[in-house]
Amino acid sequence: QSDIAKKEGLWDVLFFVVDILNEKSIFVSSSVTATQLVEASFKVQVDSEGLAVLPGVLSRKKQMIPALEVGAANFGGGLV
Repeated sequence: QSDIAKKEGLWDVLFFVVDILNEKSIFVSSSVTATQLVEASFKVQVDSEGLAVLPGVLSRKKQMIPALEVGAANFGGGLV
């Protein structure tokens, strides 16, 4: 993921796998900042393997983006 960010000239990459059958999303961390943002946005703990399960989160437009916008606005690192 960090290679993608560098190649595309991005600051960071947030990678989520949406599991429709089990009605959850799994966040795969690529950096400390991404981990902190997701933890703040969804009130979850990213585990030692860099994964966080987000039960019931299936929609990027209705669930992920609004939560990340609020998390970024409140983020201590000043993302927004």
